[in-house]
Amino acid sequence: MTSVLRLPILLMVWAFRCECTVEILKPMGRPNIELVSVRASYKEQTSTTSYSVIFLGPSDIEEQNGLPLMKMHTHNGFSVFKVKMGGTGSPKQNYVLALYSASTSESLEAALGGVETNALQDTFADESCKLEIMKETDGRTVTFSVRKGDDCQPNSNERNIWSNFDVKLIDNQGRIYEDYTNSGIMKEYINKTGTQLTVNGEKMLRDGLNLVVAYFQLTVNAESTTDIVHSYVRKMYLTQSN
Repeated sequence: MTSVLRLPILLMVWAFRCECTVEILKPMGRPNIELVSVRASYKEQTSTTSYSVIFLGPSDIEEQNGLPLMKMHTHNGFSVFKVKMGGTGSPKQNYVLALYSASTSESLEAALGGVETNALQDTFADESCKLEIMKETDGRTVTFSVRKGDDCQPNSNERNIWSNFDVKLIDNQGRIYEDYTNSGIMKEYINKTGTQLTVNGEKMLRDGLNLVVAYFQLTVNAESTTDIVHSYVRKMYLTQSN
């Protein structure tokens, strides 16, 4: 199991008397946060479900719900962690492991649940997905592009995969603008598809708007009913302000 750390590479392109900068934010490869194994244990007498999750990633990973992480060792430049989680209630109940690395600007939310017996999972529906993320600027606009590897295409028999960009803007009066609540306004400054996002920074600056956050999101749902982890939501932050 290998991953590639985020490694900026700058290229200078001259065209139409305009200096454009192309930056590879993430070279083609798998995400920097990867699950290794998930072990589930269910006790019917007490209706207690417990999970032991082993994953690897950068050393600065944090669990966003406050779960303590135990660092086990280092493997190929990545730290290997173990975390335990669970609770009392229906075995169908979902538990979410929320991991974030500031150094790579990546997060993973993995939904666990639906197990009524002891089980071990060591292959995951999203583990073959490889991505490349590029950023191009021309002085007026910024364009982010995502290229998916051949092994990150939907397969209706095993998984459902879809992707999107999300953006938030703020004006001088502190009002927040988002796609779902201010789609008309957003279209004046944002143009996006499932694999490309263009931000008109020049027009935003002129109209007193700033970019709060922009990220690419990859969602994978497993079709297998025996998987402990049945949903994966990965976010790769392209820009983020405090």
